[in-house]
Amino acid sequence: MIFALNKFTFLKSEFEKLQAKGLLSKAQSELLLSAYEDKKDKNTALLLVLGFVFVALALLLLVAYNWQELSNLIKTSLLLALLLCSQLGVYLSKTKAFINAFAILSNFVLLANLALLSQIYHLGDNTPLAFLSVALLTLLQAWALKSFLVFIQSLAFALVYFCLGFDEFDFSSFFIIFVLISFAVNAFKNSKFLAFFNFFSLCAYVYFSPVLLDGLSAYFGSFYIYFPYLTCFALVFLSLKSHENLAFFMLILVFLASSMEGFDLANFDFVYTFDTIVRIFKENLFCWLLSFLLILNLLLKRYFLAFLALVVLILLCMPSAFVTLIASFASLVLGVYLLTKGHLWLGLFDILALAFIRYVDLIGDYLGASAIFLLFALVIFAFLGLKKLKQNKGRIL
Repeated sequence: MIFALNKFTFLKSEFEKLQAKGLLSKAQSELLLSAYEDKKDKNTALLLVLGFVFVALALLLLVAYNWQELSNLIKTSLLLALLLCSQLGVYLSKTKAFINAFAILSNFVLLANLALLSQIYHLGDNTPLAFLSVALLTLLQAWALKSFLVFIQSLAFALVYFCLGFDEFDFSSFFIIFVLISFAVNAFKNSKFLAFFNFFSLCAYVYFSPVLLDGLSAYFGSFYIYFPYLTCFALVFLSLKSHENLAFFMLILVFLASSMEGFDLANFDFVYTFDTIVRIFKENLFCWLLSFLLILNLLLKRYFLAFLALVVLILLCMPSAFVTLIASFASLVLGVYLLTKGHLWLGLFDILALAFIRYVDLIGDYLGASAIFLLFALVIFAFLGLKKLKQNKGRIL
C-alpha cells in the first residue's frame, strides 16, 4: 500500500512539472493519473475507515454516558458483541486496506474490553499490564496477517505500557523485547518510521530515568517559548519546498501540543480586547514573519500553506480558551491533507494522536468527547464528498 501511494505521488509530481513547462494540459494529466490510480482508491478507503472509526467512537461514548444505568449483562454483551464484530470485519474483508483497518480497530476494542470488564466485575486496575497484554496479542496478530501497520500498533501499545508504568517496573522488562524486535524488523524493512520509533523509544528510556526526569521535565515544561520558532521554521521550509517531512512533523507536534488542555501560548494574564491583540501583533516579530509567509503563499497560490500560516498567526494572538479548539481542528485538517498527499505515516500519526489527546482531555465528559469525534468524522466525510465532486467535474471537463 505504501509503495503504491509513493509511486502514485511521484507520477503526480512529475505530471505537475510537465504542466508547469506547458508540455501537458491539466485534463491530460488527470486522464493519465486515472489510468495509473488504483481503482479502489486506497487513500479514499483509508479516510473512509477513519471516518467510520470516529463515528463508532462517538456512539461508544454516547453509550458510556448512560453506562451506569445499564445492567452488567447488557454491558458485557455490548462489549463482547463489539469485539466479535471487529474480528469478523478482519475475517470477511477482502482488501488489505480494510483488513488492516479492522485489525487495528479490533485491538483498540480488545483494550477497551479489558478495561471495562475489569471495572464491571471489580477485577482490579492495572493499566500498564492491560497495554502490555494487548501489545503481545497485537504482535501475534501482526505476524499472522503479515501486516506492518498492525506491527506498528503493537509497538505503540508497548510504548504506552512503558510510559504509564515506568515507576512500577524495571526498564529492561518486556518493553526492551519490543524494541529489539523493532530493530530486527527494521534490519530487513529499512523503514524510516521504525528508525524513528527506535530513536524515540531510547529517548523515552532516558527521559523516564529517575536521574534525568526532573531536569528534562522542567526544560520541556516551557514549550510555549519554542512554539513560534518551530512553526516559523517549519513554514519557511515548506515555503521553500525543502525538508518537507521534517517541517510537517514539526507542525504536527506543535499543533498536538497546543491542542492539550491548559496550554497557553501567551503565557501572561490580561483581558483580551481588539487593541490588546493589535499590540501583541505589533510587538511580536514572529507575527510579522507569519504575515509575510501568509501573503507570499497566497501570491504563489499555495493556499494550504497560507492557511497554516494564518492558523499559527491566530494561535499566537488568541487566549488559551480558544487555542485548544483551533489547534485541534488545525491538526485534524493537517492530518487529512497529509493522507491525501501520500504522507501516510505522518497523517495517521497526527489523526490518531489527536484522537487520543482529545479523549484524555475529555475523560468524564462523554457528551463533549462524543460531539468532538462526530465532528471529526463529519470533517472527513465532507472532505471526501468535495474530493469526489471535484473528480467528477474533472472527468466532465
